[in-house]
This record gives sequence, structure tokens and C-alpha cells, in this order.
Amino acid sequence: MDKDIIVLLVGVLIIGLAGGFLLNFFVYQPQIQSLRNDLASLENEITSSLAENEKSLSDMNKTISDLRSTIDNLNSTSETGSESETITTVEQLEVQALAASNGTHFEVNFGIVNSGTANATLTSIYLYQYPIQDVPDIVSLVLNGTTYPSKSFTLPLPVGSSVGGVMTLVVGSEEGVNFQSGNVLQFLFITALGYNYPVLVDLP
Repeated sequence: MDKDIIVLLVGVLIIGLAGGFLLNFFVYQPQIQSLRNDLASLENEITSSLAENEKSLSDMNKTISDLRSTIDNLNSTSETGSESETITTVEQLEVQALAASNGTHFEVNFGIVNSGTANATLTSIYLYQYPIQDVPDIVSLVLNGTTYPSKSFTLPLPVGSSVGGVMTLVVGSEEGVNFQSGNVLQFLFITALGYNYPVLVDLP
């Protein structure tokens, strides 16, 4: 009798274990498989996110590199512009003139200063539209103490330099302009580069 009970108990135990195993297999196995699928999906998402982050980081690094290159170019352009401004030169002359009379002649005294940043060369003087060589009642021209009988000259004017001159005009000559007291004369001082520097002179 005891043996039968033991056998029965062992059988019941075996059946219970087998039933528990089958119950565990059918109940928990789908959940385990679902968890595995979720884990695989999560791993895929992490991998995808890492790839996207790496691409974003690469794009950001490229953008930073482009910005640095642009800044360097701007700095270079700015420095080049500053250098260009430094070496830019400008021709500028300041001319003043005043006339005096001794009865038979007018004397026009003038002074010229190179106040620009470029050397200049004075090449001609015009009265109105005529070069002074073509005005017969302008009888003499003196520049810095040197007389130019033909009234033709080439006079260098370095930066900061000045020149003084005197033109002598015959009063009331029938030839040429026929200078008279009260006339307002317009002289043009012209440089080798073709710049005109006008000045008005009242004859006393």
C-alpha cells in the first residue's frame, strides 16, 4: 500500500512538473519572444540614432570648417583693403594768386603747394581756354626764380613742396586779351596727369 502511494505521489509530481513546464512554455514563451523582439527593435533604433548623430556631427563639423574659412577670407580681404587704403595716393594742389599794378603792367604773383599724397608735375598754365604761350600780352613768366622766355615748362612738385611764380602782363595791349583794371581772369594750372586747378585773379 505504501509503495502504491509513493508511486502515485511520484506520478502526480511528474505530471505536475510536466504540466508546469508546458504551462510556462505556452504562457511565458510568447512574452519572452515579444521582449526579444522589442530588444532587437530597440537595438536597431539605437544603431540608427547613432548613425544619424554621426552624420549630424559630421555636418556640424563641415559647417564649422566652412565658417572658419569664410572668416579667414573676410579677414584677409579686410587686411588687403587696409593695405590698399594705405598705399592709395591722391594728387592735390593748392593754388593762390594775387595781382598788382605798376601802371604799364600787371604782375600776377602766385603760389602752388602740393598738399596731396602723390608727386605731381606742373606742365602748363592756361588763361581761359588759351595756353599762356599763345597770349602775347603775357610777356614773361618766372617760376622759383627761373625765367621761362617761351612760357613753356615742366616743373616737378614732390609731395609737400611749393613753388612761387610771377607773370607779367602788359596793360591795354591791342594784341591778345587787352588787359584792363577790373578784369577777372581765370587761370588753369594743369599737371601731367591732366588735373586742372583753377584760380580767379582780379586785376586792380
